[in-house]
Amino acid sequence: MAVTTLLYPISEAYAISQYVYVTVPTNVYVDDAFINAAFWVYGYRDWRNFAYVIVSMAVYGFYSEFGIDMKIASYNVWNPPTLEVDNLLEAMYYRFSSQTLETEPKQIFIFLTGGDLYRNIYYGGRLVYIDYGVLGYTYYSLWYRGCVVAEISTRVVRHEVSHLYGADDHDDPNNPVDCVMCPYSESMDWCQTCKDVIWSNKFRFGFIIQQYSGAVPLQVEAVS
Repeated sequence: MAVTTLLYPISEAYAISQYVYVTVPTNVYVDDAFINAAFWVYGYRDWRNFAYVIVSMAVYGFYSEFGIDMKIASYNVWNPPTLEVDNLLEAMYYRFSSQTLETEPKQIFIFLTGGDLYRNIYYGGRLVYIDYGVLGYTYYSLWYRGCVVAEISTRVVRHEVSHLYGADDHDDPNNPVDCVMCPYSESMDWCQTCKDVIWSNKFRFGFIIQQYSGAVPLQVEAVS
């Protein structure tokens, strides 16, 4: 399990963050299976409207709770060569993102599929199992890439984007938590622990658009 790391003490992070809004350009990609599902299953003639509903409902909580305003910057159709999540994330990164830790400002890239995501499980260099229970995926340790893949689910999108801000899974079936990061809960909200982590990592993506009087001054280095 990944270890949660806070960039600032919680009290300091909150003092800095509570007066500041951050805009995060968010790029949405869908495949033909998503477009077909949007029309034939959910009744949307324009798949962009369906994608907007899913993504905007997923990310609105980041705005209302943390002042992180994820604005959809583009809608794109992309049919990747595979829905195996490790290969899919790699393809997304090299084709669309290419962000590093030094990239400023960082964007977020969300791929939605109407198909079935899966993950190849290897042991000793051999494929031993194919996990078809994957609903969404991202790389916790490579958060700066900003890439997320998900099936059609608002909750899954919010869960995976939360990983980009450092929130961990609550994956102990014997200790379920009422939190969007817990697969044994249906909650769309964050527990206090996850809120504290996201507050601390609020400035990982995007750029500051508003700072109110009384806020702790931020040192922002211009990027040429």
